[in-house]
Amino acid sequence: AGSPLQYSWNSTCTGACFVPGSDQQTVSRDALRGADNGVHTCTVIDDYGNYGSASITVEVVGVALWYSGSRLENNKILIGETGTLECISGSTTPSVGRWVSPAGLDVTSVPSPFAVTVGGEGDPGHLSVGLFPPSTSDSQGVYTCVMPDETGEEVRLNVGIYPLGFNTPISITGLSVDSSSAVSNDFTLVSTSTGSPPSSVSWSRYGITLNTDGRHTLTSTLSDGTTATYTHYLSVDDTPDNILGQYTISVTDNFGNGDEESISINGLAVTSSHAVFIVGETGTITCSSDLSPSSIEWLLSDGTTVSSTATESSLTLVFDPVADSMHGLEYTCRAQYSYGSHEVPYQLSVEIDPADMMVSVGYEGIIVNGGELLMTCTVTIVEGLTYKPTVTWSGKASNNITTSGDMRVAVETSHPSDLETVVSVHYDPYLSSSDGDKFLCHASLKSLAPPYHLDMYQELQIITEPAFTVTIDTVPSLMNTPSLPVASDLTMTCGVVGGTAPFSYNWNSDCFGDCFVLGQLGSSSQVVSRQGLRSFDAGNHTCVVTDDTSLSESTTVELKLSGVGFYQEGTGSISSNSIVFVGSTDTIGPYLCISASTLPNIGQWVAPNGNAITDVTMVTVGGADTPGLVTFQAGGLSSLLTGVHTCLIPDEAGIDKELYLALYPEGFNTPPQVDSLEISPDPTTTVTLRCVSSGSPATTVTWYKAGKVYHTNDILDSVSTVIEDLKHTHRLLDGVTATYQSFLGVLLPPGEALGSYQCHVTNSLGTAVSESLDVKGLRIDQVTVEVPADGSSVTVSCTTDLELTSLEWLYNGNPIAATAGSKELSLTLPLPDDDYTSKTFVCRATNAFGTQEEYLSVTYETPTPPPTTPSTTEAPTTEETPTTPVIDHQGRAAAVAGGVAAVITLLLLLVLVIIIIVGFFYIKKQRAVKIDADKVRSLPFGKSQRGVVENPLYIEADAVEQNMVSDDSHQAKDVTTTGSFRYSHMDEVPSDPGYGQIQLAPSKANQEGKDDNDEDDDDLKSAEGKFKYSKFK
Repeated sequence: AGSPLQYSWNSTCTGACFVPGSDQQTVSRDALRGADNGVHTCTVIDDYGNYGSASITVEVVGVALWYSGSRLENNKILIGETGTLECISGSTTPSVGRWVSPAGLDVTSVPSPFAVTVGGEGDPGHLSVGLFPPSTSDSQGVYTCVMPDETGEEVRLNVGIYPLGFNTPISITGLSVDSSSAVSNDFTLVSTSTGSPPSSVSWSRYGITLNTDGRHTLTSTLSDGTTATYTHYLSVDDTPDNILGQYTISVTDNFGNGDEESISINGLAVTSSHAVFIVGETGTITCSSDLSPSSIEWLLSDGTTVSSTATESSLTLVFDPVADSMHGLEYTCRAQYSYGSHEVPYQLSVEIDPADMMVSVGYEGIIVNGGELLMTCTVTIVEGLTYKPTVTWSGKASNNITTSGDMRVAVETSHPSDLETVVSVHYDPYLSSSDGDKFLCHASLKSLAPPYHLDMYQELQIITEPAFTVTIDTVPSLMNTPSLPVASDLTMTCGVVGGTAPFSYNWNSDCFGDCFVLGQLGSSSQVVSRQGLRSFDAGNHTCVVTDDTSLSESTTVELKLSGVGFYQEGTGSISSNSIVFVGSTDTIGPYLCISASTLPNIGQWVAPNGNAITDVTMVTVGGADTPGLVTFQAGGLSSLLTGVHTCLIPDEAGIDKELYLALYPEGFNTPPQVDSLEISPDPTTTVTLRCVSSGSPATTVTWYKAGKVYHTNDILDSVSTVIEDLKHTHRLLDGVTATYQSFLGVLLPPGEALGSYQCHVTNSLGTAVSESLDVKGLRIDQVTVEVPADGSSVTVSCTTDLELTSLEWLYNGNPIAATAGSKELSLTLPLPDDDYTSKTFVCRATNAFGTQEEYLSVTYETPTPPPTTPSTTEAPTTEETPTTPVIDHQGRAAAVAGGVAAVITLLLLLVLVIIIIVGFFYIKKQRAVKIDADKVRSLPFGKSQRGVVENPLYIEADAVEQNMVSDDSHQAKDVTTTGSFRYSHMDEVPSDPGYGQIQLAPSKANQEGKDDNDEDDDDLKSAEGKFKYSKFK
């Protein structure tokens, strides 16, 4: 115990033993050997002189190989640099062991590549070898260490020693001329390879193998063992004819791998930075030699040396910048060798590029028309051009401003630098109206290099502020108006804001023919106008104003025209369908029928008799100068000219139009009257009413429905006007009689179109009112029954007041009679010859509003004849009693007819009375009392307990009071009304969306007449007084 401690080692081993003499706490050996055998003792002493010791015995056995600080495991060494290989044994016998080469020979310290050391007395059992990379094939391979172990038995250990890259395919990594060669009349080629050591290296020129001789020297060596790099040299010392050419090196190794590389020795060559040099850019040409010349120089074609070097193998000429004058120059590169000189010529090729010249134009400030203008054209060229550019200005008014001699223009040329040319043009004053707004600067450049000439143009747009402002005011305004209608009037006024008075005016236009503006060209008037615009008046109209200082400004408006129209010279535009009253001494017209079409020779004037007027003294059709124009005039009004005239002319879209003009003598004034009011005969798509009226002056028509204004149309027009759900057409039907025809088409759903209509016709002389016309919709107005006196048949008829698509009678769902286009259909039914007692027929009417049916029940009964007392002298006679039909039609009609042959008058009267009484009660039980003839509509539905067809009532929706409408819960609301009613039991409530269903029942206050038959609660009842009825959903 104690600190610090001192250590001391000693051992029984001798010589190179690693233990003795150490004062460290720890001692170690990387490669134990025989010299390390023995007892090793460690003695420890503290600061107080106390000590202690311990011993350990070490015995080394066996034989091993040791290289570079570690035990060999794979017994192969790849040597890239020097090192030491050790063969170690546990033997303590000195000077034992030996190395055997791959050839089987003992290796001593000589020969190379290894230096062998055998351990002596101080280092027994140790055999070391100093290694370096083998450079020849015979120095590489398997070496054997022969060493006895601790028992004296000889042990043999093998190890392969190879250079780095062993068994790696050989590859040539470089081939070049050795530029460090100091000999000027030869050169050396240097090549490198890596991988396995080469087994053979060969050089050739043009495929001929070269060997070491007086002209060629071939050597190879391991230049870098670390990377297994070998260097191969070929030194050439020969005549100039045998030096240049292609050289090839080929290398192979012992493993069958090989590689080769070639190089061309050209002597002297010239390269350039550009195939074609551009003026103003930088260019170079370089002369280089792959040999070792004593000097290189560049010479001009006259032999003058431009540049030279005696130290470099290349020489470069720099051109900065390239000039156009260099185009075609010839240079020669000359290299001097010990065996003579070598020359290579080179000729420069130079071009100019469009980018070698740039042109820019501009002006300063805000240019006011009549003020000053200074515009400049600056041309910049690149350095290297021999000539300066030529610059000219041109404009609309002068082809070449710089030579025009215009006194207002001053031209100046300057050169701010050798590369700039500026040409300035000074206008004072500048008049945009005469000089135009665009100018062109033209720069022209001549050159000594292709393409020998450059031309560049730059346009300059002059934006001027007007000296004063010109306006054109139009009546009517053309602002936000696509076009004006033909035959209308137009006035254009030219105005001026600013400037110096007085002003002069000049109008021009791109219109054609008899255009009103062209007719006033050069006019000094501010105002131009046209009454009755024609198609050829359309175009761009310009007003040019010149003030007292001779400055001019202008503005333009565009006029577009459309449609067709009437115009009367001296009167103005008139509407189509106008009526003109002509005095006995008056002339007619001229009337102009005008179209916006620009096609010549179109249109015609048609007289009241329907024939076109071809008399050129009356009708003129416009030609090329006046297209889209038909003119009519006459000396007076004749019978042939009295009535409605028609102008037929296409509009600008080519669509034919008709314009109407009625001519009548003065005094042709009649108050309005309604000639007829009826439903139009073709109500297949709508309810159309037709009102025919007469009167002069022209009438207007107002339609009334239910006493209120429904629609008014005071414009006579052949084209219908559609407004919301109406289609109303009102036009002159006959000009001679001043007869008008007005159609009112009601486009609403049929149910809303029904009602009472009136036609009111008005002119300045008064108003005529038509009778009311009720539009009832589709309804069977009458079903009649006729029975002939003999009772052999019965005839039924069905009629309606509207036009129908079809009308037919059906029995058992099958048609038995039908008609199309008729409002009445009759059917004759023979008396039955079987035992049935009743038949039900259906009358069905169909049109655009739908289908309506009426049911007709015909019941046949055989009356019981009165008893008769037979004569005592005559046998009783029995005559056949005819079957008598009893007709029931929805409560509208009933009839009983019959007869009994050979019956005395009294008995016949008695029988008739009985039949009438029976029929009365039968009919009373079968018919329904009317609630309102105009509002009740009955359809058969269901059967009573007695099996008789019954007819529950359906009341139309507009007949039901507001408080009768059921709510969403389908609960009926009761109201009371007065009158005679019929009610019947219904097994189920029918569904008909067009009508509300009404079920009637007597109120408690009016049930005094109730039947005594309790089993017949469902019998039909009738009573006078108040009843309640319910509307069901």
